[in-house]
Amino acid sequence: MFGTAEATREAIAAICGRFDAPHVLDIGCGEGHLLCSLAPCIARGVGIDIAESAISTARQRAAGLDHLRFRVACAEQVSEADFGVFDIALFGASLEHMADPRVALQTIRACVREGGLVVVVVIAPQAPHAILSRWWLKHSQTPVILHSGVSGLQAIAASVGFQVHQVTALYRGSRQGRAARMLGPLLQAYDRLGGPTQVVALEDAAAVRSEPGTAAT
Repeated sequence: MFGTAEATREAIAAICGRFDAPHVLDIGCGEGHLLCSLAPCIARGVGIDIAESAISTARQRAAGLDHLRFRVACAEQVSEADFGVFDIALFGASLEHMADPRVALQTIRACVREGGLVVVVVIAPQAPHAILSRWWLKHSQTPVILHSGVSGLQAIAASVGFQVHQVTALYRGSRQGRAARMLGPLLQAYDRLGGPTQVVALEDAAAVRSEPGTAAT
């Protein structure tokens, strides 16, 4: 695979594997590809998206997966009372489309249980496909508001009480197919143009500071 979709799934599945039968919220789930791929390793999954057509397709894709649910909603509409609490909340290349990522993270924080993680797929802002998507989607219903990069996300996250727990870089051509091997140098050159896509896991900074043996500030 030349892109990073498979590597993204593997990285997020590895994070899910740290929890015992995790409950996962996928914000901006689109047609449900990611959440359905995680179905074997999670106990409960909820996907939300503002596009009714995408949610309809996601529900069809998840037929028979009774522990998955899909709803038309935006991040700002999520509440613990209505959705419950989760071990992991995912923004799979969706946070950059939100009018105010700070508000989105702040809202979702209340639905992530103690010890849980918020996982954000971050596209390097100077990557060619990021530049193209900002232009291509400029007048769509879901324009790119901000490609923050890891440093920008870290600043936004800190403002609502999160800190970076882990960053995983996803390089193109990481799959070992014949075509990927043949085009390896070109794919590596592409990543050098803007940097790789990255999966960033955020944790509650206050909870970390309150752990035994951790100095309070």
